[in-house]
Amino acid sequence: KKPEFASDNSGNVTPALSIKGNAIEREIDTLCAIGPVKPLQSLFTGEEDETIQSELKGVKLFIKRGSKEFTDGIYGHIKILAHTKHQTDRLLFRREPLGQVSANIKIRPAVHCAFDAEENILRVIHKELVEPENKGETQKEVIVIYALKPGRASKADFKTFSEDLLANAHLKAS
Repeated sequence: KKPEFASDNSGNVTPALSIKGNAIEREIDTLCAIGPVKPLQSLFTGEEDETIQSELKGVKLFIKRGSKEFTDGIYGHIKILAHTKHQTDRLLFRREPLGQVSANIKIRPAVHCAFDAEENILRVIHKELVEPENKGETQKEVIVIYALKPGRASKADFKTFSEDLLANAHLKAS
């Protein structure tokens, strides 16, 4: 049986309810019969097999790629993540409030990290491959500088996070 609908004078359409025993319940069950809800996409961040060694919210990130100028500052959340299976660490910065990844750096001896306590800046410097502008050209490496400032985070927390990063065993050559 199809549910019946009634219209009031304003043009609003509402389910027509009858008062015959459990007819109201049957009418509502018919209108609300929804199958299992499937998610539109599975939420996979890539952080599922990692543990957080250190993190800080409200940090401001500035990026300089090659000969370009520094970008405007981006506020976000930075983490030092340790992969449980692969025994690797990475530095991950997600911008607020979108959660987009703006920096994802594998922590290894080729990455140079320096904390300037006087200026309250953490610099992370490494080389990244850049896609060629024209087809047929080979990829080139450019030096990228990530400069992090406390932003909305406290200076003490920022200093602790910076020290945690500098103490990471993967930064030191084996």
